[in-house]
Amino acid sequence: MKKTLYVCLSLLLLVGCKKKIAEPISFEFELQEFYKKSNINCFEGDCAEVNISIPVIVSPTNDIAQKINQNNLNVIHDIVSFDESHSNAKNYGEVVDSFINSYEKMTAEFPDENIPWKADVSGEIIYSNDDLLTFAVEYYTFAGGAHGFKSEKAIHYNPKTGEIYRTEDLIKDWKGLQKIITKHLNPDDISIYDENNQLIYPESIFFYDNSIIALYNSFDVTAFVDGPIKVEMSKEEAAPFFKINLDLAEAE
Repeated sequence: MKKTLYVCLSLLLLVGCKKKIAEPISFEFELQEFYKKSNINCFEGDCAEVNISIPVIVSPTNDIAQKINQNNLNVIHDIVSFDESHSNAKNYGEVVDSFINSYEKMTAEFPDENIPWKADVSGEIIYSNDDLLTFAVEYYTFAGGAHGFKSEKAIHYNPKTGEIYRTEDLIKDWKGLQKIITKHLNPDDISIYDENNQLIYPESIFFYDNSIIALYNSFDVTAFVDGPIKVEMSKEEAAPFFKINLDLAEAE
């Protein structure tokens, strides 16, 4: 299944490129889906299966686009791969094959461990301007045990170079941002502080038109099944603490 999305990074994503700007940074995306399931150890139609849905840049086919596509592939491969060889996937077909092959190899070695594995990954573009292109990836994986793991990840790129932004690359004033995040935290969210009682960096930061969300995965056993901790801040209060330009160009 492929859906074509045209994105003009000088304007609000998916609203359309209504204003002609000199040399805009633009990509053409396809929403591509990849699915595979195992035919062994199925019970009443419940089989091990993996599904990936992700926007892929199809134009232009330059180094920047290839770099962004490849890094997204690497991130998703890391999420769903249980291949001990840690080999790099060349495409998403190899990623879904790797997941199912790992399951079938495991059940062949340990026949009693035959509960079907699951992996579901979906991505979308949530923010863009001339300085920032952000993909949000939501995922769930289950490979045995008491429960699966569900979380989200934001992947930020410089659309002019294709280089990925780390969290520390985005933040200008961590002390100031900590105060904003802490203001919105629940008192019980103690698992996201270090041994010195200092707030740790968010695992991911999501930028939206009017809000910014800091996400922390909770590794506290009692909170694990509830998923990650999300701290939502208004863009107005949080934007001054970031280095990156967070303005969206206005369309006429």
